[in-house]
Amino acid sequence: IQENNSEFLIAARQLRSAAFSPDGNLLALGAEDGSVFVFSVEENGLMYRRYREGAVKGHSAPVLCLDWATDCAVLRTQSADLVTKLWSVSSLAQVSQEDASDIRFATETCYLSFNHVAAWQPYVGTDRGLVCAARSNTADKLCVGDDNGHLTLYRFPPHPELAQGISAPAHVRALHSVAFTFDDSAVISSGRGGPLIMQWSLIDSGFK
Repeated sequence: IQENNSEFLIAARQLRSAAFSPDGNLLALGAEDGSVFVFSVEENGLMYRRYREGAVKGHSAPVLCLDWATDCAVLRTQSADLVTKLWSVSSLAQVSQEDASDIRFATETCYLSFNHVAAWQPYVGTDRGLVCAARSNTADKLCVGDDNGHLTLYRFPPHPELAQGISAPAHVRALHSVAFTFDDSAVISSGRGGPLIMQWSLIDSGFK
């Protein structure tokens, strides 16, 4: 990445996730070593500067998911060992989960949040589980992918006990990531074990 027209190494190991804040002024990067780096975005994205000390270290596994609060005051992170943490953006200090019950997030990629409880219900008592998630841009749909290659679509926010999702087999192996198109008319999914990306149109009965 460039800072003051010079290039520098962000992390000793590869980056695993990235997310811009809703206002576009900050960029968060999750690394393989469990670090989260925050940069301020300047000159329409041509210049990046370290924000405060520039990094937080609180995970012991790769950081796979990043969600910004709608007011850009809190950053939510999730690591590969299924640990979710909240960080105050102003201080880059960890925030208690109990103090953050009313926070609204601009995205829902961290699939261990309260809004994903319903999506986990089908996996209770099994060795399967979710591996990715995305909320629609209109905030009325939630799409999750599991480690068996299936996609499931819910209304958002799904009721923890009463929600009914529409599932479909999408990939032969586990999902890697999922995202809605800009107009929410389709879902883009990628699978693990190969460079496979698929697009699914959303219809009343689910995916097509």
